[in-house]
Amino acid sequence: MVSNKSIPNDELLELLKEACTTIVVDPTTKAVSIQGSNNMQQLDSIVEIILNNTEWSKKFDDIGYSKEVLRHKLKYDVVAKLKNRTNFTIRDFNQILKRMIQQKPNMKTYYFVFPINFQFPLLRNQPIKKEYIINSTKLKILDYYEFISSKFYNDVVKKDLDDNYPNTNLLNQSFQYILISFKGRDVQYSADEAFDKLSIFLSILNLSLYYQRIKDPSFGDKRMAISSIKGPPNFFSYNNRKKYSTMFYTNLGNYSKSEKINSDKYYKFIGFYDAISKITSRNDFYEMIYRILQIYQAGITETDKASAFIKFWTALEIMTLKKRNMTHTYMNQRIKSIFKKSKIFDRRLADALNKRNDLIHEQIQNINQYDLNSIKSICEIMLIFIVSHCNIFNNFNKIGIFYDHGHKEKETLKTEKKIIEEIIKSRRKTR
Repeated sequence: MVSNKSIPNDELLELLKEACTTIVVDPTTKAVSIQGSNNMQQLDSIVEIILNNTEWSKKFDDIGYSKEVLRHKLKYDVVAKLKNRTNFTIRDFNQILKRMIQQKPNMKTYYFVFPINFQFPLLRNQPIKKEYIINSTKLKILDYYEFISSKFYNDVVKKDLDDNYPNTNLLNQSFQYILISFKGRDVQYSADEAFDKLSIFLSILNLSLYYQRIKDPSFGDKRMAISSIKGPPNFFSYNNRKKYSTMFYTNLGNYSKSEKINSDKYYKFIGFYDAISKITSRNDFYEMIYRILQIYQAGITETDKASAFIKFWTALEIMTLKKRNMTHTYMNQRIKSIFKKSKIFDRRLADALNKRNDLIHEQIQNINQYDLNSIKSICEIMLIFIVSHCNIFNNFNKIGIFYDHGHKEKETLKTEKKIIEEIIKSRRKTR
């Protein structure tokens, strides 16, 4: 039986019984209907509680199902089957979902093309790198002419663009088109996973563009933290036979100008990419780095200053390994271990903490552009530091040791080193 993370079985059972009252099952056709907006809202709420408080969401995700498909199955399959049973139990609920997993459809490969508003430079001595691997997934970059001459652009795609997306600027000679394929049991799962990999790729690209633009995080900068390379408002979706199926919509808004990347920024990007590509182990520490990259990308594409500030702060909490029992003051001390000592920097970091507390606890939004760019710059420098030292800090314990000692004076570290060496000598003698 699948255990429930935070909801007692008797409470879950009551919710399932309540869900059964919201639907009507036709006795002849077995078709399920939900009558009335109140019933729909109630059923939606119950389904979300089940997704958030049981392990079924993760189990379906592990085998390649999207949450959207699981939501639909819970509403129209699981609840309908339970409604036809008298005095059903949690065991019945679990068995129905278990059988759905056992009867899963075959995995299919879906293809996606993401129009992105940037241009790589033309290099004199070598070609531009066209293929990248992000967390075991291949991304292939096509320029505008490569895309419109490929099998992914045809009369069906053109007609859909002309009829339904005439003002989206998805076809642009100054854009790049990123092709990603991903296996899943439904297209939404594959689209979500492909978009996650795209976000990591774009975060590395943006990190290279903004690297050292604000050299000293002690001081703010009035320039916008929002990146122009934030991802597409729409992207193309194709089935396992590479036949165009639909256009996906994102919440990223319209494109801004196309970003021209010069050779210096391109080589910086390749350097960051190569460093991250060396992350091959699948442990929690490396997964943390991928997660931080996604949060960083979300922060620099966020238009609301308060929301962007919280995203960057969240990335800092993750990078400093903050746990529930760790104070934010101690977290800030860990941040300082990477930076040179500066009273101004200390004050800026303390101000950032105060503004974070005002925002979270008091809903006071007093984040200005200087605050946002300062916290973003700290986030970038820490992220670059961790990525650049992946060969040394390859687990939580090692980077934790660095954080706990990096802020100390040189003489203090020398004294502690001597003590540690004496401890090692004494251990050898006792063996």
